[in-house]
Amino acid sequence: MFDNRFNRLAAQISRELEGYWEEEINWEQMANKFDFVDVIGEYEGEEFVYYSPIDSLVEYGMGEDIIRFLKMMEYVYIRYGISLQHDTADEIEEFLYNEDNNYNEILFPENHDKLKMFISYSTYDKKIAEEIQDFFEKRGIYCFLSANKLETSDIWKERIVDEIRNANVFVFILSSNFRNSNWCTQEAGMAILKNKINKALICPVPIEEIESYGFIKDYHGPLFEGEETLNNIINRIRKVFPSYTILEINNDEPENEEIKEIDNLIASLANITSYASSNTLFSKLRLFANEINSDQVNKIIEYTLSNDQVLYSFGSKNFLSPLIIKYADKLDTNNVKEINEHWDYYYNSK
Repeated sequence: MFDNRFNRLAAQISRELEGYWEEEINWEQMANKFDFVDVIGEYEGEEFVYYSPIDSLVEYGMGEDIIRFLKMMEYVYIRYGISLQHDTADEIEEFLYNEDNNYNEILFPENHDKLKMFISYSTYDKKIAEEIQDFFEKRGIYCFLSANKLETSDIWKERIVDEIRNANVFVFILSSNFRNSNWCTQEAGMAILKNKINKALICPVPIEEIESYGFIKDYHGPLFEGEETLNNIINRIRKVFPSYTILEINNDEPENEEIKEIDNLIASLANITSYASSNTLFSKLRLFANEINSDQVNKIIEYTLSNDQVLYSFGSKNFLSPLIIKYADKLDTNNVKEINEHWDYYYNSK
């Protein structure tokens, strides 16, 4: 059986992933990318089913090839913006140090170096929150939008506490909706407590005239004026956290070639005339699954609904299902409902 170091490390990784794994991580993609099919999950027909609970998935993967599994975990942590806790980093370092081989190429603990922003907002102000998130993420800052899934389990609530604990910067999108939200008020209180303990940066962003109250009465910010306000926050971040790298964005630079290629592939869906050609095209799109954004997913769903050869190809369902989960709050809900109804009817009637 596995030794104590293995068990401690497996348990630590399992605990950290518990709030993420079920809805957010594309384990099919991970299994194929790192050659763990039939180890962390298996195909049942055309559907990939990952093993659960999460500690089983971790144990099976580590038992198969622990170094390859840690490389996969490094990718998962960075890809999904998961905060690597110091005790997990210590466990990984200790484990690798005690192994006979040289595994220095695994850079797991460096995930600590990514600036983390917690954005607190009312769901009624979701659109502007997502615009703010997009602005900062394009500049290399990991952003967590707190209110996306507050209706979910206690595990998600623990995730929010973890994100607050690990955040360097807090952005409060202040409005009457924010003030009337119990969740937002609690998040503001925890964030300000975090600031008192280790000097996190608090950045209020009022989107309407609102009187200061409660926890945030001592924190003020000018009324939101788009990118001017956000660039001022970037300047404050650079002063408070000079060791972090903030990417410069040139709005005049030509469109990224990779984005063009994705858009061209999506446009090709309009010309699909067979299930085979649909599956081939989705295989090509799968190469860009990490880079595809919510607007592109909406466009793919529109094309899919307009063409039965695309809609009922197994490639469309396998490709879109995890992206629909990933961008659930940013997609056209009517189209998502319609495509799921088509798939349910088609696959359940076979």
